Amino acid sequence: MGAATELLLGGDRRRSVQISLPGGPDGQPGEKVRFKLKDKKLEGQWAHASVIKDAGDDPDVTNRAEICARVRQVKTRKSALNVSGGKGVGRVTRPGLAVKPGNAAINPVPMKMILTEVQKAIAKAGGRAKFGALDVVISVPDGERLAQMTLNARLGIIGGISILGTTGIVKPLSTDAWTATISASLNVAEAAGLDTVVMSSGRTSERVHMEHLSLTRRLT
Repeated sequence: MGAATELLLGGDRRRSVQISLPGGPDGQPGEKVRFKLKDKKLEGQWAHASVIKDAGDDPDVTNRAEICARVRQVKTRKSALNVSGGKGVGRVTRPGLAVKPGNAAINPVPMKMILTEVQKAIAKAGGRAKFGALDVVISVPDGERLAQMTLNARLGIIGGISILGTTGIVKPLSTDAWTATISASLNVAEAAGLDTVVMSSGRTSERVHMEHLSLTRRLT
């Protein structure tokens, strides 16, 4: 997003981009890291940049997925940034998640990072007043297929994957993602007004619970 904005506003064609990760709970500034760009180009009124996600040793379905950002100027006097989800980024349809229904499934921390990097690029190019409003679109070309291997559909996130994260650093084989999924599922169930939750260790035990307890799934 910052790289695409720099290309749009200043013609910067560097093949890597440096960003700041979120700071810690103690208020310390986050680590700065540099990523190699897969692609960076101008397409009509849009500037496009993308990176390949590297999940390291973590068995994440999004490992090696291309994450894209497109930015364009909007002919308006109002100085504003509009961030939305494009192809392969899911859309939230149920309450209870960190993102309100109707919005792209870009969680608060990644959204803040996107806005910060775009604003830094604007400042570097001469300030927002000079360029007016910008549209920023985040997309994942293979996101719809990848989402079929996640729990997004059960959480009411349709059409693609979620843009998640709290620290910007992947911890391989940690329980963080697992517990976060349980918390999100419980929040969605509570928001739907359900008062009973059955826990299972996998799809097979889930099917046994459904049959043995004569359950009807309210959330699919």
